[in-house]
Amino acid sequence: LGMSRTTFRNASGLPDPAQVTTARDIAVLARALRRDFPAHFHLFAKTHFDYRGRRYEGHNNFMRGYRGSDGLKTGFTCRAGYNLAASAAREGRRLMGVVLGARTGRRRDGRMVQLFDAAYARAEATPVAPSLEALATMPDPELAPNRSFIAEQCLDAGGGRVVGRLYGLVAGWSLEFGVEAERTLAMRAVRRFIRDEFATLRGGRPLLIPRVARDAIYRLAVTGLKQDNATATCRAVQDDNRYCVVRPPEAAKLAVESARRSIAAAKKRTKD
Repeated sequence: LGMSRTTFRNASGLPDPAQVTTARDIAVLARALRRDFPAHFHLFAKTHFDYRGRRYEGHNNFMRGYRGSDGLKTGFTCRAGYNLAASAAREGRRLMGVVLGARTGRRRDGRMVQLFDAAYARAEATPVAPSLEALATMPDPELAPNRSFIAEQCLDAGGGRVVGRLYGLVAGWSLEFGVEAERTLAMRAVRRFIRDEFATLRGGRPLLIPRVARDAIYRLAVTGLKQDNATATCRAVQDDNRYCVVRPPEAAKLAVESARRSIAAAKKRTKD
């Protein structure tokens, strides 16, 4: 495709120090998706999806609010910031734009609106877009990666970096069923899990265990269970081809203590 400034190290988009890209390369990818898979492009216009009786909302507010917008997607990690590849069509003219590395979602969306408004205002002067091949050969600015960048959501009140916060105390048996990058979403996911599995999780309480790495990733868990209840729930979850692991009391306490030590060490590095 000509994405010469891009290196993928995993398929998830989760942090890896060697995983890099540029706005131009993402624009190349977006153009290629539309060119090579036109029958599937409508999938990038979905604002939500329904699964097992529950509705999951997307994060692409630009697509909801900008006239003519018809797809592509957002992306976020603490180190990459708020990102968006967008597409819009008006009066026979299609534009695609890419914003990478915004510190907040609102700034990202606002910058994309500015780009599209400016582009549509001068569209008559430049009616012919460069070909995909020409786009791939356009030079990128010679900018070094901003190693100190971190999204505002990942900053604490004092301006230091958030390294994750534990939530809950281990009591009885526990089960772990997933991960989430944002604390608010993590808590929401655990409470929803308890609600959905209420028949076997009576007495269960939320437990968030941060995994401190380049970003704080929360391990989602439920504690305060009896062994039989934890085991039965995990078997049902695994039968549905989802991740679930039962933790005896001591194992869960060790995981929590390990997280505490990692948090303390990360805070010390931040102060230093």
